Amino acid sequence: MADTQLVVRKVSPWSALKITSAVGFIAFLVWMAAVGLLYLILAGMGLLAPISELVGGEDTIRAGLVLGIAAAVGLLWWILTVGLMAIGAVVYNACSDLVGGIKVSLSDDA
Repeated sequence: MADTQLVVRKVSPWSALKITSAVGFIAFLVWMAAVGLLYLILAGMGLLAPISELVGGEDTIRAGLVLGIAAAVGLLWWILTVGLMAIGAVVYNACSDLVGGIKVSLSDDA
């Protein structure tokens, strides 16, 4: 069984941006579903009413408010992640010019 060694010398920032955008969008949808499900569970258990009374009166914690804040946090996370991954690709390319990149060994699994 012969191993083949490859070296990753360059990563396209555009490719990193596209992949991170797609994965980030799916993660955003999962985040929103998880927050919505958690809200429904807490509301069904009756745990939101006492918290609402502590915060500022009856019905201060509504689904629209919770999902709106979750959407804002999720979008901010998505934008930061996409930007940082594109910058990370540029930084990797600069570092790979100095040290030679990452060596990857591939082998046949036959």
